[in-house]
Amino acid sequence: MLVGCEGAVPSGSGSVLKAQSQMELQEVESADDPIVAWVNGKPIRKSEVAQILWQGRGRRILDELIVLEAVRQRARQKQITSSEDLIDQEWDRILQDMAPHQTPREQLALLDYMLENRGMTRAEFDLIVRRQALLRRLVDPNVAIDEEMIAQEFERQHGRKVEVRVLLVSSLRRIEQAQKRLAAGESFAEVVSQMSEDEATLSRGGLWGPFTQNDEQIPPALREAAFRLEKVGQRGQIIRYFDKGADHEWWGLVELTQVIPADEMEMTKVRGELEAILKERQIRRRMLQLQQELQLKTKVEIVDPILRQKGKNQAAG
Repeated sequence: MLVGCEGAVPSGSGSVLKAQSQMELQEVESADDPIVAWVNGKPIRKSEVAQILWQGRGRRILDELIVLEAVRQRARQKQITSSEDLIDQEWDRILQDMAPHQTPREQLALLDYMLENRGMTRAEFDLIVRRQALLRRLVDPNVAIDEEMIAQEFERQHGRKVEVRVLLVSSLRRIEQAQKRLAAGESFAEVVSQMSEDEATLSRGGLWGPFTQNDEQIPPALREAAFRLEKVGQRGQIIRYFDKGADHEWWGLVELTQVIPADEMEMTKVRGELEAILKERQIRRRMLQLQQELQLKTKVEIVDPILRQKGKNQAAG
């Protein structure tokens, strides 16, 4: 009797078991919110992952989509479209500009490394590429290039160059700490590897260049400091400059690592190449100007409460 009672099913328990089975079935069969993993028999759904990603990265992705949509609207007004071929061409331009002498596989590997350092995915970067492809079609491709511009670009490409190792940190206190370590006998390369906050050059040991004295892609303060140095291994005084692109103030030290004399190339042999570089640079400036103009004119209403609050916090910061 006792054994028999132990295995008996209590009255009404059938409906409870049926309800549990239905709940388990619903967990498995919910196509709108698929299961992405099981943990000891319990599911983790896509919505849980998406919610965390939305809170952490949603605003940045939304901002990119907003700019892309503003550009698309202007393109529709001008009856301009951007095909997948044009987007592929923009990808090629970016990769070639980033690593001109590398294979496509090496270029993509470098891109992935850069994106990882910036906390971006290829899908996010693709939004930027698509925006750039449309902007390129929207701007006037006809640019004026004069002899002075060609001469300056020739000097930038073929003139005397220097390579420097740079330590960049975000405060005067940090740069003074670095100076104390250098005074105590530590090598500049070692201090850079342990203290530099510039992620873009940290993988190269803080190396910048080679670049010429009029290379506009290098911050003026850094260029001036570099070309004041005369001997390899010589270090300059503390520099300070504001990076507008990153909205960040830097404190830095510069050490000369290499001097490359001007080459003996004749301007006539590279004139076409110089004109192409100057044309592309001016087109990109026009693209950036148009993007900024559209951003200022675009009316945006964010209705998601999480992203709306995140935007307010960023503006306040």
